[in-house]
Amino acid sequence: MKGKQKLVNAHILLQCADSNHDGMCVELRDSLLEKFGDVEEATTIHQTMGEGDFCVSAIATIDPSKSELFEKALRELQANLKPSSKVEDVRVYLEVN
Repeated sequence: MKGKQKLVNAHILLQCADSNHDGMCVELRDSLLEKFGDVEEATTIHQTMGEGDFCVSAIATIDPSKSELFEKALRELQANLKPSSKVEDVRVYLEVN
């Protein structure tokens, strides 16, 4: 079908604003699953190496032409009204064939 956009997997890393990661990671993961219907799975992680201090990993299926909007929405995600429940950093990696 002409004009139909192929969806791709987006691998997501989120870092909460809580430097101690005291429970906010779980709340952020739950909020991600609740508010983003295209997120298929999400888990909390403990990063031991690499850049940043990411605490949530997820996979979503998205339209690659809307990846910038998707990443912007992720950056605005907040689990609750506490400042520590905001997203501090986001990385989105798209699978391409």
